[in-house]
Amino acid sequence: MEITFPMAYRIWFALWAIDTVYEEDFKYDVVSDSIVNPALWHMGLALMRLSKAHMIYMCDGWETTRGCLMEHQAAVAFGVDIMYEND
Repeated sequence: MEITFPMAYRIWFALWAIDTVYEEDFKYDVVSDSIVNPALWHMGLALMRLSKAHMIYMCDGWETTRGCLMEHQAAVAFGVDIMYEND
């Protein structure tokens, strides 16, 4: 089975949600016409959620997506525990 970025993100988010879930965190719509790069805006949301996480889970293939690479780098830099699928 191929692991895609959305699937890896859903797994990571589910693990985060076990600890803390807020309704407003599930809003994914871009809220302003002034946002030039929606993908970057969504990455900001992902990093905001990472700030609430005790751990993230990285699926096989995470090294091949920009978002997962950025989340991994942030987790390493800020001391968030990381669990890998093949560990």
